[in-house]
Amino acid sequence: DRSTQKQYMEAAAQNGIPTAFIVKDAKVQWIGHPMTMEEPLAAVVAGNWDASKFKGTFDREIAATRRQMERRAAMTKARQAKDWDAILKMIDEDIAAAPDTTKPMLLVNKFQLLVTDANRPADGYRLGREVAAANKDNAMMLNQMAWLVLDNAKVKQRDLGFAKDVATMAVTASKGEDGAIMDTLARACWD
Repeated sequence: DRSTQKQYMEAAAQNGIPTAFIVKDAKVQWIGHPMTMEEPLAAVVAGNWDASKFKGTFDREIAATRRQMERRAAMTKARQAKDWDAILKMIDEDIAAAPDTTKPMLLVNKFQLLVTDANRPADGYRLGREVAAANKDNAMMLNQMAWLVLDNAKVKQRDLGFAKDVATMAVTASKGEDGAIMDTLARACWD
């Protein structure tokens, strides 16, 4: 009758398996992936588990997950409508809210959108140069940016100088030891 699904998974806003529940005295104490339950289980058994503290953390995580899902749905809707301004605004909001560790990839996503679907190459390449300069040691990121310009069919205006400069930076960052990165530079030179 799916009662367990309703009482546990749906009530806890869980939609993926495996999901584990630690229950004590008819109350859920912890919810999460079974591979991460050893520590909370030991604390519950020992009697020093703070279920209310966990619930606060869990509720914040669920709220954040819901916001992310709503954001994805809004982006999908904007992409279907080809509302590039709306998507760029959302990306900018995500960049502003992101920790420093994830900002570079969000900036690369913005660069990709600008030089492909949004078809704003001047803005895209300006941003691309800023991102490349700020991440000159990230060979994979640089290579990804250069290859996009060289090979993606959605790029209407290929800035081959940009691609060659960024591919050269990628080769330098990888110390010339990665064949796939060398291949991108070779393609940039050929083009």
